[in-house]
Amino acid sequence: MTKTDANKKTPFAVCLEHDNIYLLEKLIDDVSLNNDPMLLHSLVPKILNVKYQGILETLLSNDEPSAATINVLDDNGLTPFLAYTEHFCSRYPSMRGEMLQLVNAEARKHGKHFDKYKLDNQSLFEKKIDTEEDSYNMGGGGFGRRKMAVKKAVAYRP
Repeated sequence: MTKTDANKKTPFAVCLEHDNIYLLEKLIDDVSLNNDPMLLHSLVPKILNVKYQGILETLLSNDEPSAATINVLDDNGLTPFLAYTEHFCSRYPSMRGEMLQLVNAEARKHGKHFDKYKLDNQSLFEKKIDTEEDSYNMGGGGFGRRKMAVKKAVAYRP
């Protein structure tokens, strides 16, 4: 899978760009980050999604990245690790609201029975990304409702 298109992108990179997880999983066995180090940067906006975390783990296990691969700079002068950190930190305020909303929903269901709370990485991070994609696909109407839901969650105090 080393053939590239006119923009020098491999089929795997094109699937990653278009969020085609089904094809990514089919193509992943032959992909090496050492051959296309910019894949690490392509995963930055998707890294909070549990599905893409699995893809990153598989890519890292396919062929251990060299020091040169993990230190490739993006257009902003960031290595992949710094880009992941910057992405998380810039998203923290909105993610905090989402986390608070999920915790409050569990508190309404289970009260002080914390052992019954069902919160994990998938419910905390993946839902937020899916919600944004769904809102975008609905023509933008979902963003207003989403903001109202976060405000309700912030106002709720058990």
